[in-house]
Amino acid sequence: VLKTPVSLDMLGRIFNGSGKPIDNGPPILPEAYRDIS
Repeated sequence: VLKTPVSLDMLGRIFNGSGKPIDNGPPILPEAYRDIS
């Protein structure tokens, strides 16, 4: 099972297909991890 980090800090950010930020913003500190299905 794949999991991805989630956080309110992700709102308005730009990510690649792997979920990594590509907008040169600050690092994302995950609040939880969600399953990808």
